Amino acid sequence: MSKRLKVISAAVIILALVFVGCVPAQRPADVVKGFCLAMDAGDVQKAKKYLHPDLAKALTNADVQSWKEHYGSGVKRIDVKQENVSKNNSEAEVGIWLITEKANIAGLKQNGIGFYLIKHEGKWKIYLFG
Repeated sequence: MSKRLKVISAAVIILALVFVGCVPAQRPADVVKGFCLAMDAGDVQKAKKYLHPDLAKALTNADVQSWKEHYGSGVKRIDVKQENVSKNNSEAEVGIWLITEKANIAGLKQNGIGFYLIKHEGKWKIYLFG
């Protein structure tokens, strides 16, 4: 194998390793969507993964039931209406419309929900919502 071919082969391998390690960062809206879907599915453990540890330790099955009563269930669609990230990329606000098959206790199948997220150990985590 010629020297030039070895150099090109090495460069291709290095670039491949670099690109394999480059996973796109998750957007705050993706975290919110994942949380909403986990809550709708009644999966407390999965929902906790999207929350800041201070909130996650308090989340219970009763909270999931309360979520469904307040926001409805059977998610059909989650429309992101706003996603504002701070200049230093440490805080974000996300506003969504949650459209469900089953209405909430007020008879609504569409609910607006606001979320406040912060970076925790390099990942977006929901810190407040309502």
